[in-house]
Amino acid sequence: MNSSTRHGGLAADGTLGLPCCHLSGVDAEALASRLRDMQPQGVAPPHLFSFTARALADIAVSGARVMVVYRGFTDFMVAAMTRGQAPSQAQARWQAEIGSLLQIRRQHRHGVIAVQDRVLWVRDPAALQALSQALGLALQPAKPAPEPEDDPLLSALAALALAQSRTVRKLSSELEASSHSLAPLSLSGPDLDAAFQRTGPQTDRPAGIEHDLLVAQLKLDRDEIAAQIAEITALNGTVTGLRAETVAMTAQHEAGMAAQEARTQALAKGCAVLRAQLETRSAEAGTLRALHLAEAQILAEIRHREAAIHALLAEAKPMVPGLQIGDARASLETLLRERQELIRQGDGLRSLLDRCQSELTASTAERDELRDRERALLEDLQHLDAEQQKILRSRSWKLTEPLRGGRRLLSRLPRRN
Repeated sequence: MNSSTRHGGLAADGTLGLPCCHLSGVDAEALASRLRDMQPQGVAPPHLFSFTARALADIAVSGARVMVVYRGFTDFMVAAMTRGQAPSQAQARWQAEIGSLLQIRRQHRHGVIAVQDRVLWVRDPAALQALSQALGLALQPAKPAPEPEDDPLLSALAALALAQSRTVRKLSSELEASSHSLAPLSLSGPDLDAAFQRTGPQTDRPAGIEHDLLVAQLKLDRDEIAAQIAEITALNGTVTGLRAETVAMTAQHEAGMAAQEARTQALAKGCAVLRAQLETRSAEAGTLRALHLAEAQILAEIRHREAAIHALLAEAKPMVPGLQIGDARASLETLLRERQELIRQGDGLRSLLDRCQSELTASTAERDELRDRERALLEDLQHLDAEQQKILRSRSWKLTEPLRGGRRLLSRLPRRN
């Protein structure tokens, strides 16, 4: 699709670079003839197609511009009732089509050009100039066409339907503000007089215009009341759903708080047990350190005794045989026995030290593991505290505070037997 097609104006083949869609109530043949009269010389009219929400949305999404021709509410109702269609059915169809059109135009404001059919038929220079600027073409003024003579009674019924329906008024106001349209028609005094004369005794209508107006008003009031009842029913369903959701959220929060408190207590007990085990392991480590110091002292004593023995042996070598040699030998044997005893004690202390060292290593590893478990439990406890604070600061918890307060108040009241 070229740029001229996207932004209006003439396409390469000399045709109007946008399609034209017409809603219900617009005569397609009359519209095609009117567009041919209004096109500049050498420009073919746009392609016409009937309105469907999907077709219009597909064109708008593709980036192309499209002109949509519609009929105002009063003209649409008069034409429908003239064909014998019930006013309620005609009103429902107009609301559905115009609602779909406005919804698509809200999403594609610059791609959908809405035009009221009266702009194409009535010689209004200002409206024609605004439409020409929107399309990018110098449209020719339409040839004057005779205005159709509408039944004043049907026009009065259509005006009454417009006044009674809030939805129709809202759609009409939005459509008038977002499209190329003319000022809405209003019934004049002569039109009302003509409607009264057409409903006089010379006609077959038994109660005249008052009866028809009252019937139409009652039907519109009934439809309005039914819509309000449906809206109230929907609101009641929404409130019931919100109330059930609030109760479920309150129960879920209370269950979560109870589970969190239980987990917090379990973690606190686990931390106390770990602290007791750490204290026990610390005391055992102190005992092992004391044994290690005692072993070091015994080894130092053994070395000292060995040095004394070597000194005595050195002194005994130059002595003369006799009592001194015997005494020295006895002293030497005594020292040797003490040395052997000290060596056995040292071996026993070494084996004890090895066992203590292995127990110390195992206790240290177990202590590190307990510390890691304590650290993990403390992190879990902090995480649970953070979750508890988040729940207590949440909006749902604050909203359900009156429910919990009422439950506590009811639990305090004395129960009747």
